[in-house]
Amino acid sequence: MLYLSKTFTDACILNVKVGTNGYHGGDAGHGAKTYFEFQLDGSEIEVDKSTGKVVIKLGGDAELRTMIQGLEFAAKSLEILSDSEVTNV
Repeated sequence: MLYLSKTFTDACILNVKVGTNGYHGGDAGHGAKTYFEFQLDGSEIEVDKSTGKVVIKLGGDAELRTMIQGLEFAAKSLEILSDSEVTNV
Protein backbone atom coordinates (compact mmCIF):
# COMPACT_ATOMS: atom_id res chain seq x y z
CA MET A 1 0.00 0.00 0.00
CA LEU A 2 1.27 3.48 -0.85
CA TYR A 3 0.76 6.43 1.51
CA LEU A 4 0.85 10.20 1.19
CA SER A 5 0.94 12.56 4.15
CA LYS A 6 0.93 16.31 4.71
CA THR A 7 0.88 18.74 7.61
CA PHE A 8 -1.34 21.82 7.54
CA THR A 9 -0.33 24.68 9.84
CA ASP A 10 -2.45 27.63 10.96
CA ALA A 11 -3.24 28.56 14.57
CA CYS A 12 -3.50 24.77 14.89
CA ILE A 13 -1.66 21.88 13.27
CA LEU A 14 -3.42 19.12 11.32
CA ASN A 15 -1.54 16.01 10.17
CA VAL A 16 -3.21 13.94 7.43
CA LYS A 17 -2.11 10.56 6.08
CA VAL A 18 -3.95 8.52 3.45
CA GLY A 19 -3.20 5.33 1.59
CA THR A 20 -4.74 2.73 -0.67
CA ASN A 21 -3.79 -0.28 -2.72
CA GLY A 22 -6.35 0.78 -5.35
CA TYR A 23 -9.42 -0.79 -6.83
CA HIS A 24 -9.71 -4.58 -6.77
CA GLY A 25 -13.09 -5.16 -8.38
CA GLY A 26 -15.48 -5.52 -5.46
CA ASP A 27 -15.96 -5.46 -1.71
CA ALA A 28 -13.35 -5.93 1.00
CA GLY A 29 -13.13 -9.63 0.17
CA HIS A 30 -11.47 -8.71 -3.12
CA GLY A 31 -8.55 -7.08 -1.32
CA ALA A 32 -9.01 -3.32 -1.73
CA LYS A 33 -7.82 -1.38 1.31
CA THR A 34 -8.00 2.35 2.08
CA TYR A 35 -6.40 4.14 5.02
CA PHE A 36 -7.30 7.61 6.40
CA GLU A 37 -5.59 9.10 9.44
CA PHE A 38 -5.61 12.59 10.84
CA GLN A 39 -4.45 14.23 14.03
CA LEU A 40 -5.74 17.61 15.22
CA ASP A 41 -4.96 18.46 18.82
CA GLY A 42 -7.81 19.85 20.89
CA SER A 43 -10.68 18.46 18.85
CA GLU A 44 -13.28 15.95 20.01
CA ILE A 45 -13.50 12.65 18.18
CA GLU A 46 -16.17 10.04 18.84
CA VAL A 47 -16.03 6.53 17.39
CA ASP A 48 -18.95 4.12 17.56
CA LYS A 49 -17.54 0.77 16.45
CA SER A 50 -20.96 -0.87 16.42
CA THR A 51 -22.23 1.47 13.68
CA GLY A 52 -18.95 2.50 12.06
CA LYS A 53 -19.73 6.15 12.82
CA VAL A 54 -16.97 8.70 13.41
CA VAL A 55 -17.88 12.19 14.67
CA ILE A 56 -15.36 15.04 14.61
CA LYS A 57 -16.15 18.25 16.49
CA LEU A 58 -13.96 21.22 15.61
CA GLY A 59 -13.71 24.48 17.49
CA GLY A 60 -12.29 27.60 15.88
CA ASP A 61 -11.70 29.17 12.48
CA ALA A 62 -8.20 27.74 12.06
CA GLU A 63 -9.50 24.23 12.71
CA LEU A 64 -12.15 24.71 10.03
CA ARG A 65 -9.59 26.04 7.52
CA THR A 66 -7.10 23.24 8.12
CA MET A 67 -9.81 20.55 8.02
CA ILE A 68 -11.02 21.83 4.62
CA GLN A 69 -7.45 21.77 3.33
CA GLY A 70 -6.84 18.33 4.82
CA LEU A 71 -9.99 16.80 3.33
CA GLU A 72 -9.18 18.25 -0.10
CA PHE A 73 -5.65 16.81 0.16
CA ALA A 74 -7.02 13.42 1.24
CA ALA A 75 -9.50 13.23 -1.65
CA LYS A 76 -6.95 14.27 -4.30
CA SER A 77 -4.30 11.93 -2.88
CA LEU A 78 -6.64 8.92 -2.84
CA GLU A 79 -7.60 9.64 -6.46
CA ILE A 80 -3.91 9.64 -7.42
CA LEU A 81 -3.05 6.57 -5.36
CA SER A 82 -6.02 4.58 -6.69
CA ASP A 83 -4.69 4.88 -10.24
CA SER A 84 -3.81 1.30 -11.23
CA GLU A 85 -0.42 2.36 -12.65
CA VAL A 86 0.58 3.84 -9.27
CA THR A 87 -0.71 1.11 -6.94
CA ASN A 88 0.62 -1.79 -9.00
CA VAL A 89 4.26 -0.64 -8.83
